[in-house]
Amino acid sequence: MDCRKDATGLHRYQVPDGPRPDGHRQADFRERGEDRQALHGIPEPIDTQNPRAENAISKTCESEDELIELIQGSVRELLGESPATPAPAKAESPAPAAKTAPGEYRETATGMEFVLVKGGCYQMGDTFGEGEDDEKPAHEVCVKDFYLGKYEVTQGQWKRVMDDNPSFFEESDDNPVDTVSWNDAHEFIRKLNQMSGKSYRLPTEAEWEYAARNGRNGEKWAGTSKESELREYAWFSGNSGNKTHPVGQKRPNGLGLYDMSGNVWEWVRDSYDEDYYRNTPKNDPQGPGSGQNRVLRGGAWIYEPWHLRVSARGRYSPGLRTNDAGFRLGLSAQ
Repeated sequence: MDCRKDATGLHRYQVPDGPRPDGHRQADFRERGEDRQALHGIPEPIDTQNPRAENAISKTCESEDELIELIQGSVRELLGESPATPAPAKAESPAPAAKTAPGEYRETATGMEFVLVKGGCYQMGDTFGEGEDDEKPAHEVCVKDFYLGKYEVTQGQWKRVMDDNPSFFEESDDNPVDTVSWNDAHEFIRKLNQMSGKSYRLPTEAEWEYAARNGRNGEKWAGTSKESELREYAWFSGNSGNKTHPVGQKRPNGLGLYDMSGNVWEWVRDSYDEDYYRNTPKNDPQGPGSGQNRVLRGGAWIYEPWHLRVSARGRYSPGLRTNDAGFRLGLSAQ
C-alpha cells in the first residue's frame, strides 16, 4: 500500500490494481480528511480606507431594483449629495406552486422527485461481452411499473429526515449523500415512511438496471453506449476532480433519470450472490433470500468507465460506510 500526501494536504491511500475484498478490480483511493479545509478556498476580505465606502459595501439588498437603487444611493453618498426619495416597495408576488411533469411524482416532506418507469421485459446482465462472471449469463427479466428517484438522495434531503449529515464531501446540500451504509439507507427510509405515510424502498437490482438501460434500449452506460459521450452523462475518474458533484448537472438518460452512472455507487435492495443470474426468476426478481453482502450499482466519482456500465455489480457489507456510496429511492406504482 502506498501512502502519500498530495497538493491539497490530504493523505491518499492507494491500493494496488488487482482483486479487492469488495470485488472491484480497479485501484481505489480513499481520502482522509486531516486537512479538509484545504479543499475550500477562503475569499480575501474587502479592505477600504473610506468609511463611507465601507458603509455602502456593508449594505445588503434583496432584489435587482434594490441593488440598482443601493448603488445609486451609495454613489450620491460618496459624492456628498442628498439622497433621493426612495421608491415605494413593490408588493411581493407569491412563489409559484411546485409542478411536476406528467408521469412524475414529488415527495412533500423532502421535495424528492420521482419518475414513473413503465414496466417491461429486457435482457439483464452483460450484453456487450465485457463484464465479470457475476454479470452472466444475460437473461430475460420482466418488471412491473414503479417510481424511481429522479436524482440520488441529496445531503439536504438526508438532513431534513435524519437531522445530521454523514457525508465526507460536504460541499453542497445538492451533492448526493455519501458515507452511508445499506443499513443507514434503510433507517432513512423507515423515518421517511413514518413522516410521509408512504412505502418508499430501495429499488431491486432488476428495477435499477432496467431504468438505467432506458427500459428495453439496452445502453451500455446510463444515457449512451459511446464511451466518448460518457462525460456528458456521468461524473467519473476522468472528470470528477476526485469528489462528488451536485445531482442533476449532467444529461439524464432517456427516462429522465440523472447520475445513474457515476457520482456515487447506489445501494439496491438485493443481497449479493455471484451465481444468482444462473437461476434468476423471470418476473420481478427480488434477489437471493440471503447473503453476506448487498449490491451497489452505477459506479462512482473515483472509478473508470468500465465500472460505470449499467450491468456492473458492486458489493459491500451492509454496515460499510464509504465516501463513494449513496442511494436513490424507489416506490411501487400500485
